[in-house]
Amino acid sequence: MKRQIDRRTCLRGSCALLGLPLLETMRPGLLANDQTGRPGAIRPRLLFIDEIGNGVDNVRWYPTKLGRDWEITETLRPLEPFRDKITVLSGLRQTWDDNGHLAADTFLTGAKATNNAVSVDQVAAEHLGTDVQFPSLVLGPGGTGTVKDAKTLSYDRKGRPIPSINNVGALFQKLFVAPTGDAIREAESRMSRNQSILDGLEAQTAALRKSISTADARQVDAYLDAVREMERQVARDRDWLHKAPPDVDKDAFVAAQRLGSQPPMYELMRLALLTERSRVGTLMFTSGLGSVHGDTHHKGQQKALDRVAARDLKAVTMFANFVGSMQATPVGDGTLLDYTCIMFGSHMNNGTGWAQGFPFKSTFDSHSVRNLPMLLVGGQKLGVKQGQHLLFPDEKTTLSSLFVEMLKFAGVPDPTFNSVRQGIPELSAA
Repeated sequence: MKRQIDRRTCLRGSCALLGLPLLETMRPGLLANDQTGRPGAIRPRLLFIDEIGNGVDNVRWYPTKLGRDWEITETLRPLEPFRDKITVLSGLRQTWDDNGHLAADTFLTGAKATNNAVSVDQVAAEHLGTDVQFPSLVLGPGGTGTVKDAKTLSYDRKGRPIPSINNVGALFQKLFVAPTGDAIREAESRMSRNQSILDGLEAQTAALRKSISTADARQVDAYLDAVREMERQVARDRDWLHKAPPDVDKDAFVAAQRLGSQPPMYELMRLALLTERSRVGTLMFTSGLGSVHGDTHHKGQQKALDRVAARDLKAVTMFANFVGSMQATPVGDGTLLDYTCIMFGSHMNNGTGWAQGFPFKSTFDSHSVRNLPMLLVGGQKLGVKQGQHLLFPDEKTTLSSLFVEMLKFAGVPDPTFNSVRQGIPELSAA
């Protein structure tokens, strides 16, 4: 009888740590896509994507038929192979009628930009991310940006922006390439230095608090919270440093890097979700498709709308390629797409209100935060009912209701978000 060996078994040399490929003698069930004999053990994944800046050409985005008889529109045509895995959501809105250019700051929070709150991905991460390297993987332009110029979709429990990561090459190395012995020693030394520095800063600031004003004390508290989160990430990185990285298709990532800035982010997110280095992610794209901001203030001019629609089609095509790769990735008794619930769309509508979009009237002259172009994709193994077009015509149903339903799919018990308890039951297959 052949002896089983641990999936984490490595070949160790004087200056290298090499993770072995998956062998038949390795124990089953340790990789996310190997759940043999463990029915129901696969954890849900949630992904939130803001890819289309400044809204879309509504006429070529929204279907005109409701329910399961909805038709593929010109802009959504690249997603036709996945029609039964998509729900088009018409009429959802953000909570507050802030100017649309503030909407990126509050896309996943439902708060006011000037008094922000926790984002839904962080709520999900508290439930799904306790045993992974990145409780929530935040990808985007890099950093936090400023109010009205956000560079991230993610906000912590105190409404502070969480910096997005834009160096996906370095992140890929960290997640999926085994470091050499020298690199491990250097990383351990760096982490120890960071830990020591953080401990020293906390001691100094604790003493400082005794002699400063209340307002300054709040600033110090915010700073200390950030320090503590850095400490937690340092600890997570140290725990994962000696684990053999999962086997992934490095060539596919390299190929994606040749195609521009967005494909490698999509591919890195797919790999992270597959290998459960993270189960929750946000993707924010602010460039790479060309700026059509001026054209979104189209005033009905067809040439401007054509340029907006061309940009929309590029974005949807790129997303459709990602959906296809998720669908082609086996996980358990289904695919990675089946176990991942994805929200995709834009945090605002176009710059001339709704006048040319079904079935709405024009309400705002500049980037409405109502009738947001939104899709919900995948998640059918999580209980998502797909293959439909839902309309919310009363201008009252907010994204928070969608988030509540997504948290349910993630297994969060009795979820509420932004004081909203009611989800969207039409999305549930149960």
